[in-house]
Amino acid sequence: MNLPLWITDKLIRSRCRKIDRPAPASGILLLSCGGLGDTVLFSHVLPRFSDLAEPDETIAVLLRSDGAKTAFLFPSEIEKIIVDFGHLRKDRDYRRAICEDLYRRNFRLAVSTDFKRHPDLDEFLLLTASAVNTIAMKARPWKKYQRRLDANETQLTKVFEGGPEHVDKVVRWCRFIDWLTGIVIPPPLARLPEGAEEGNRLASRRRIYIQPFSAVPAKQCPPNSIGA
Repeated sequence: MNLPLWITDKLIRSRCRKIDRPAPASGILLLSCGGLGDTVLFSHVLPRFSDLAEPDETIAVLLRSDGAKTAFLFPSEIEKIIVDFGHLRKDRDYRRAICEDLYRRNFRLAVSTDFKRHPDLDEFLLLTASAVNTIAMKARPWKKYQRRLDANETQLTKVFEGGPEHVDKVVRWCRFIDWLTGIVIPPPLARLPEGAEEGNRLASRRRIYIQPFSAVPAKQCPPNSIGA
């Protein structure tokens, strides 16, 4: 019999509570569950989130399996926990195994860095990890799941008000980490090394255009916005 997800999740959480955990709690779990492009952008702010760790603490970043393909940009000392969200939704044994592993680690701090979150996927993992402190920004409004998102918010230790719905991801992340640390630092610049532009211009006279794009229509940059 295929039990409804909410029943399965209650059983998983009940089972997790019976697992012995190391003491004291230690380490940081960061959830960054976007796609390929989001993972590239997150690599620019990951060092600042890593500053939340105490000396000798491990830092693990939980990534969606498709987005993890660009996680080679992360520093080598960062542990990557890769989760297939398709299996997480459909495969109950896989769901239980992932959750038990997160719970067993007994993280001191768990932080969701995502604005858009799904209550059955990344939010479920965040809360089931049961870190000593669990922090996230206020989730992006989602009519279909709003009641559950609001209920989950009450289980968070601290909630960051991330501002309007349409804000540059890097800017939102930087505001979040500013709030977490109390230290305000301008957003990082993603730039080519000095001199690279001139060298590439001399090597080829072909003109190359880079068209930014977004899967969210409201954030899509129209082609006519790029100058000739």
